[in-house]
Amino acid sequence: MARFPGVRVDLGGQEFVVPALRFGAVKRFTVDGTFASIDTMKVEGLTEANIDAAVRVIHGALALNYPELTQPDVLELVDLRTLPQLLGAVTGQSRLEATDPKA
Repeated sequence: MARFPGVRVDLGGQEFVVPALRFGAVKRFTVDGTFASIDTMKVEGLTEANIDAAVRVIHGALALNYPELTQPDVLELVDLRTLPQLLGAVTGQSRLEATDPKA
């Protein structure tokens, strides 16, 4: 059961509840430039640096509900179809409705 509310996303055939990042992570990712890397992310111009940045941000959110999940796990689970949905969920900008973790 998910501890934090979030957006339900299917990753690799398994449903995950993806919460928004906590403010401490937002601060770390702002200071280290991670957010700047994902802000410019477009499929046509993907780079290793912005893929790594996206994995760090998505992992930071998913780890709140799935602490056993590693960054290499996230790298293998995320695909280009779910990437925009995940980035929207972790930044609290998803157009999808958040779910109650107790539901």
